[in-house]
Amino acid sequence: MILLFLINPFFIDSVFAFQFATVWCALFFFLFVSAFERRRTVLAALLLWLTISSHPMIGSLTSGVYLAIYAGLHRERVRDLVLLLVPVGLALIPIYWMTLSTPAVNEDPAAFVRTTISSIVSRGLWFAAPFVLSWIAPWLRRNYRPVLGVGFASSALRVVLLGGVIGFNRAPSGYWGILHDSSDVYAAFFASPEFQPGMTYRVLEPSEREDGMYRFMRHGAILSNEFFTESTFHRPWNMDQYGCYTAFKRVDFVVVERAWERRLHFNEGDLLNSLVSRAQASIAYTDPRGRFVVYNIQPFVAGQSRPSSLSQCPL
Repeated sequence: MILLFLINPFFIDSVFAFQFATVWCALFFFLFVSAFERRRTVLAALLLWLTISSHPMIGSLTSGVYLAIYAGLHRERVRDLVLLLVPVGLALIPIYWMTLSTPAVNEDPAAFVRTTISSIVSRGLWFAAPFVLSWIAPWLRRNYRPVLGVGFASSALRVVLLGGVIGFNRAPSGYWGILHDSSDVYAAFFASPEFQPGMTYRVLEPSEREDGMYRFMRHGAILSNEFFTESTFHRPWNMDQYGCYTAFKRVDFVVVERAWERRLHFNEGDLLNSLVSRAQASIAYTDPRGRFVVYNIQPFVAGQSRPSSLSQCPL
């Protein structure tokens, strides 16, 4: 049963896509279920709080669905549920407040909702897996070998499709880390005089390879966004939108990876090149191997009026 859970393609994807908050959330959730069903109320309350605080969106949904189903099947324990949920709910108020205060939620709520819904579908499948596996355990024991074979085959297929073995337009690649090591493509840039610690960088890279942003932070740069995809604003722009956004974020440099352009095909690279041609930006650094370009957009940003809120931008 454990092996069937571990080879779940969506579980593997969460690990290789750096979704460690989700992994911790799942661990605490399963421990919470065990403690609650054994009537260890105090421990269950602590584990429920850890489940939701680890990932407020996924944790709230999975815990809510589980508790709703459990209450429907065990009405005699509704009072226990209320006694559990009231203190946990009060203790979660600061967590929800901090979550709703993050730029990812406030600045681009539509993208946040889209990403959350899409992730709930895939991650919900492996949150539900232990319950489903337990439910069909007798059938699994009779058909274990073919089921295990199908499980390994589906995982192998996802490696081929999502690991960069084959490429296609806007191909997802959450399994990139299975076949590729992390490499510091920016090492030469960081060692060059063109890199300026303390300046604000907008780093555009594929979402499963956000180690570049991590390396920028390690070298003293300031990121223009939070360290996850929802906050990066991967989208097409017109000039007014881009000017307002970069002014609000106080962006000094934009780093465009060619892998990001091949993946998403948005117009930000073309827009930056048009700024260069109009002398409103310049190319600060070009990777000798053609993997990325760094644009200095300080002249362009200096000519914009900075809004007090991103909601004032025509996004």
